[in-house]
Amino acid sequence: MSNIIDCIDGAHVAADVKLTRAGFGGAILVVEGPTDQRFLKHLVDNEECMTVCAHGKANVVGAIHILNESKTEGVLGVVDSDFDRIGCSAMARDLENVVVADCHDIEMMIIVSPAFDRVVEEYCSEQKRTRFEERRNTSVRDAIFEEVSKIARARYANEREALGLKFKGLDYGKFVGGRDLVVDLSKFIRATVANTRAAGLSAEFVSGKVSEAPRLSPDWDFCSGHDFSHIFSIGLRSCLASHPSPIASKINTERLLRLAYDEADFAATEMCSAIRKWEARSGYIILGMTVRDETTGKTTTGEEKHV
Repeated sequence: MSNIIDCIDGAHVAADVKLTRAGFGGAILVVEGPTDQRFLKHLVDNEECMTVCAHGKANVVGAIHILNESKTEGVLGVVDSDFDRIGCSAMARDLENVVVADCHDIEMMIIVSPAFDRVVEEYCSEQKRTRFEERRNTSVRDAIFEEVSKIARARYANEREALGLKFKGLDYGKFVGGRDLVVDLSKFIRATVANTRAAGLSAEFVSGKVSEAPRLSPDWDFCSGHDFSHIFSIGLRSCLASHPSPIASKINTERLLRLAYDEADFAATEMCSAIRKWEARSGYIILGMTVRDETTGKTTTGEEKHV
């Protein structure tokens, strides 16, 4: 039996936005999922802006197209970049009222920000971290990027070749192991094929497609923040943590990262700049006063004003 969320499309989301507009005169922000709503909650002005969850990128874009055609004003979509910047698709192109994440996804925006360093400082053992970085000969962040890029090649091949692989529900502990958080790519592929349960799909066939996929750069455009969080959470339960705890699940790790992400981090992003430009064009307000204060003294291109 299909999940009710799977039945939602752009038309459903557009209808939801129009219903919201009937009782609310402020800005309406259409986002991909519930975690995006939680990410933006402390960054937006919750009196001037309401968020609507579209349950998927295609639904955000589809809804915006419908709302633009009906001339519904004051609506802005926010979507992940995914592989758009590196050539897989560009579904949000030419839509002035859709803002795209700086990185592969919103989670990756947090990971490349100082918020990740704050979580590492707070929750990782300095001694364990130093030993880990000495063994890997790089930082915790870059070591995990190295491993996530293996999974990213599989995701990229899946997108380009329309393989239909199902990644949701994978147990990362089955292919991420050791004190260095190494991804065993062959185990990952076998686990993914088993998770997909598609007739005629073999691990050997998928391995061939993955081997043909390049590792593209930069890492933050290529790699999924969710994959990174999975691997980092394993580290927080083992080789990196001051006090290893089963509480450090992937979901809780992403919560820690969101909580560590502050208004100044967001004010430095292209997403924030794009929202400010949309606010100036439309006359609607989305961002909270603290974020707006953080951007005071900068031009719309993010450059400091010289007095």
